[in-house]
Amino acid sequence: MSINMLTAHGISMQSASLACRENFRQYLQKPDLKQEFVSAWQRDYNSVPDNIREDEETKGELHQRLDDLRERLWDICDKRKEEAEQERAGVIDDSWLDDHTAVLINHYSALMQIEVGHFQDSLCLLRDYYSAMCKTAFPESTRGFSRVPLIDITADDHVELEEPKIPAPVPSERLAKSAEEKDSEMEDQKKTKLFPLVSCRSPASEQLRQVLHHPDEKLLQEFFQTALSAIRSMVLAETQQREEEEGDEEQKQMEAQRVQTSNSATDNKKAGKKKGEEKPPLRHL
Repeated sequence: MSINMLTAHGISMQSASLACRENFRQYLQKPDLKQEFVSAWQRDYNSVPDNIREDEETKGELHQRLDDLRERLWDICDKRKEEAEQERAGVIDDSWLDDHTAVLINHYSALMQIEVGHFQDSLCLLRDYYSAMCKTAFPESTRGFSRVPLIDITADDHVELEEPKIPAPVPSERLAKSAEEKDSEMEDQKKTKLFPLVSCRSPASEQLRQVLHHPDEKLLQEFFQTALSAIRSMVLAETQQREEEEGDEEQKQMEAQRVQTSNSATDNKKAGKKKGEEKPPLRHL
């Protein structure tokens, strides 16, 4: 299930990134009015007769028109640059990529959780099986399973949603609410707290992004280390328990051998005393 979700999510992210790139490229290539201003200035220049172009006042007028055209073209370029930078900032500050990256990391965390749960289930099964072969009582089951943390992709804590005002229920309605519904609500609340959540807040400034150096990969590596440490702790606890049981068994065997040797020594002493107390048979004359 998670692998299929990863594949579908990767395809959707690739399509969305390609669409975003194509939209930005079309935005940069949209036409402007520079060529129209240049063509209008060219028509005005060609409309001036050749016999008066050598006049100083005419030259000054043409140079002034050229300067005006240059300033107008510069203004258009500056405005286009400012709009392009705003569009780029909007693409960078968009939380779409961060949200989908968080969902992707949660998919990988779910796969890790499946492997950790499978390992823990196998360990419990083997423990119960061999304990049933050697002992009469089953060992105590573990209280809770190890959980790999997930990224909290919900709204931020400072965003407070307006809750609709619900009128107070009538006493008959309160009595009508069964205990099963309350139990189901409690179970739902417990289920929401099973997995630890890590806040997903991407750095706002570009300088902070450069300092962190791939924070998503670091977060995924931390989740992997959490799962690996959980497996190591389970193996270490099982090894320690096995060593303690082996030590107890060796001590019991030593005590049994000691009691057996002491019993055999007392038996030998008793047998020697009985032989010494036996009288020789009488001889008849």
